[in-house]
Amino acid sequence: LYSLTVVVLIVVAVLLFAVKIVPPGVEVPVERLGRFVRMTGPGVHLVVPLVDRFRTPVSTREETLRTPERPFATADGQEQLLVCAVTWRVTDTRAAAYEIGDYRIGVEQLLMTTLRSFVSAHTLADA
Repeated sequence: LYSLTVVVLIVVAVLLFAVKIVPPGVEVPVERLGRFVRMTGPGVHLVVPLVDRFRTPVSTREETLRTPERPFATADGQEQLLVCAVTWRVTDTRAAAYEIGDYRIGVEQLLMTTLRSFVSAHTLADA
């Protein structure tokens, strides 16, 4: 009877570590022995305890990034202060998890580069 109780407790403990719940609006990378295996969407997922592990979740919801007021130079050499807001959503969650350190910083840098290029191509009179 004692050994049966121990076996049941071990099975329950393994099942508790094997079942993972992913909330809506999030995808989670699963690694097996440190190597990427798959992205899991919302729902209940089974993993192999001590072999598989969940990494940091990646949000698939729309996010808004508002930049602080920054100076930009126009084509005619004038300085213009701009505040920008952009709404974006991650479409390739695997790339967001593995191919960039922090994808939010990447979005901000891409926004600033695009905005700087656009503003520098126009004069203040064009606005």
